[in-house]
Amino acid sequence: MVHSDEYKAKRLERKKRFMQQAKKNNVFKARRRNNFSKRPNFHNHQQENQQEQQFQKQDSTALRQRGFFQVLPTDDLPQVPQCSHGPCLLFEKKNGPEVEETFFACAIYRNQAEFCDFKLTFNKETGEIEVKEAVEGEEDAEKKKKKKKIFGYNRIPKALTEMSPTDTVLYCKTCINVFPNKHECVCEPVEREALERPTHLLPPVNEQHGESQFFFSTETLDVITKAVEKSKVDGILCIGAPRIFENIRALHPEKNVFLLDYDKRFAKFFPSKQYAQYSMLVDHFFDKIAEPKLMEFFDKSKSILMITDPPFGVFMEPLLKSIEKMKKRFVSTGKEETLFYSMIVLPIYIRKYVLHGNFWMSDYRVTYEGHKLYQHSEKTIVRLFTDLPVECIDLKNVAGYKFCEVCDRYVTERNVHCDRCQACTSVEQGKWNHCEKCDKCVKPRYVHCAQCARCHLYGRCIQKHDE
Repeated sequence: MVHSDEYKAKRLERKKRFMQQAKKNNVFKARRRNNFSKRPNFHNHQQENQQEQQFQKQDSTALRQRGFFQVLPTDDLPQVPQCSHGPCLLFEKKNGPEVEETFFACAIYRNQAEFCDFKLTFNKETGEIEVKEAVEGEEDAEKKKKKKKIFGYNRIPKALTEMSPTDTVLYCKTCINVFPNKHECVCEPVEREALERPTHLLPPVNEQHGESQFFFSTETLDVITKAVEKSKVDGILCIGAPRIFENIRALHPEKNVFLLDYDKRFAKFFPSKQYAQYSMLVDHFFDKIAEPKLMEFFDKSKSILMITDPPFGVFMEPLLKSIEKMKKRFVSTGKEETLFYSMIVLPIYIRKYVLHGNFWMSDYRVTYEGHKLYQHSEKTIVRLFTDLPVECIDLKNVAGYKFCEVCDRYVTERNVHCDRCQACTSVEQGKWNHCEKCDKCVKPRYVHCAQCARCHLYGRCIQKHDE
């Protein structure tokens, strides 16, 4: 059949559009395979073709079998190994449904060999722990670990009392101490009031691992401090939240405060009755006098607000278990459990682990100083989870929020109240849509799937079934 030139031109145009759309689809698939984090390399076409062929040969269910770590309980074990950073956690590494290995590793650095290479294999069937062969020189290292630590509590305030009012106070970053007038190290003069806020003097540990530190911004500090004031509790327990601790300690000296943090540098700034080195995932105190001092704090406090800001990649099961142990310590002093309040600062995507009982999530977007993304309120995914009364989170003078009369609380300006759910359901990404079949609001990009009988992103059916 002979076709006209006009027909051939239209057919060629359709073919070009089809090829362009096919190319876009391949790019989208490549980004999904790389977990949306890496763009495909368009310069290495041969390698791309090989990867595409290999990807097509695999079963679609196998693509979701990613390796991941799970923390196992150790309450029934007769002993738990310890590294130089305290008791270890029991990890289980899985690849899909299959368990690859079960092992003990550092609770602070989690099997990151560059920071702590401690690792012992555990046999779940026999309950036996791998015996590590002693290497020459390790015995001396073990003796150093067991040697009593000298924390030097309240060293800097004590040094200030020994100085005269006319002395120039010099702060040494190397020694983490103060000296009058001169010192052999390179020092800088500092005001006495500044020593009450060491997070502004100590360089933060900013490596991306379990000990990394990011301090709250001024706005977030004001919001949390106002929540403390409205709660009317007389005891504030901060776990991994040193800037909140020093802020409340300076503004409200009438309140009882206590800081639990792994960074032992704070010991030189605070007394033992207000600070203890602590590992939050294993509920471990590094000083024998720390837990009795904490119990004294609980004993003299009528009500407690516990504020914790764990690392972003924290394992929730051991963290929640440590929080329950803190609550039991408080109740053991004769107080009611209802007088123990909590505020946990967490990313929004793990809210399902916390939102139970009286806990609710505030719309306030927590920001941090110096963080690449989370220093911006429009980019942060960190929120406040608490069982405090709703009126304690007051965002009246904070830009970007409004008060919902029906919910009786502050929400983001883009949040929309749903009459069917009787709540402001837009957690992120603008207005959420109510699905009649699921009878709840879902993200705007979600669609209802008849096979899954729930809403999810297009093409994520298999992942939903594997969960």
